[in-house]
Amino acid sequence: MVKKNGQEVKGSVFVTRDYSVFKKIRGNRDVDPNHVKRLVKAISEQDLDIPIIVDREMFVLDGQHRLEARKQLNLPVKYYIGQFSEDLDTARANTNSVKWSTINYIDFYAQRGKKDYQLLKFLIKQYGFNPDVAVVVGVKRTNRASDIFEDLKLGSYKMTALSWANEVGESYQKLIKLLGKQAKSRAFLNAFLIFFKHPEFEFKRFIHALKVNGSKILGATDRMSYIKVFETVYNSYLSGRKFKKIKLVRWVEDRAYVEVTDRLRAARQAGRNQWSKKYKKED
Repeated sequence: MVKKNGQEVKGSVFVTRDYSVFKKIRGNRDVDPNHVKRLVKAISEQDLDIPIIVDREMFVLDGQHRLEARKQLNLPVKYYIGQFSEDLDTARANTNSVKWSTINYIDFYAQRGKKDYQLLKFLIKQYGFNPDVAVVVGVKRTNRASDIFEDLKLGSYKMTALSWANEVGESYQKLIKLLGKQAKSRAFLNAFLIFFKHPEFEFKRFIHALKVNGSKILGATDRMSYIKVFETVYNSYLSGRKFKKIKLVRWVEDRAYVEVTDRLRAARQAGRNQWSKKYKKED
């Protein structure tokens, strides 16, 4: 515990050249050598001398890259003793910076035993999902809604659709096996997640259609172009079969895939209430 003249100190700024007093918090992200290199150059040109933030035990909560840069330059380090003692405070300290990515928050809380975050790590490893994709798939969403990621950062994320996420993941792996690199693009996956939510979508039909007309997707580059080609390919697999055509493009343009909560929020913001009765229940 940090004390000055025998008294515990909080909320004060101090200066030291003893770099050994600082400790790395478990679960914090690794130091990026390239980022440190950029900071060394910036500090050499103009030293703003911004304090790092530590807790009462001298664990660095924010500023470990600045600490490493000043250490390499043999410069004194200003540090601020924040009133942080809980894991949540550590994450909140980083929420207000640009330094932590989605995977940093997932790792942080997973290492602290939060099951929902451990399940996110499973989805990422098992199915090759991008961390952002895993977060939305875990709650049966297809869009990167800010409320979900705010919960993620604050440690309150709850995975509510694990079975659906596994179903999506297993299907996606089959697409990768069939299409290779093409299926690994973010645009492809985002389009597939939307298609997968269509109430009339049948994965077996889709995979068979791709085997016959899969070459048609080669020209797609963004989410909407994939949506269009998915519709064409899916509906082309009709010969001799009693399959119904899916108007996927229209479905997307009407934003029918957007979650009910998002629709209601958008309607309120626009001052419209016509969707309130129709979409009063969660899908």
